[in-house]
Amino acid sequence: MSEENNIKKYNGSSWNNGSPNYITGSGLGIKIIPEFTNTIFNNNLTTLELYNNEILISDNINVDCKACKELINKEIGLWMINNNFHQWNSGVPHRFMLTHQKNNVFNIVKV
Repeated sequence: MSEENNIKKYNGSSWNNGSPNYITGSGLGIKIIPEFTNTIFNNNLTTLELYNNEILISDNINVDCKACKELINKEIGLWMINNNFHQWNSGVPHRFMLTHQKNNVFNIVKV
């Protein structure tokens, strides 16, 4: 996590469950780098909203699972498919930066 002017930023990468559905978006998500998972998953949040450049990706991403390391939601999967982030070479996932905007609102961009 980096903090510039009190804006919290988190690193993430593309993730799939081994058999993603490239039509529905299920099985795709964003893996949060381990050093940041406690901040996102172990606070009072149960869901979060995820935007990309002010466009809503999903407003109901479950982060209540304290053992989780990924943001998994079919809307994230569809966003990944629509932006060609759904496939990558083995060991070279796409990299993302998540910025905490306010409360349970985050913005994501590819880096």
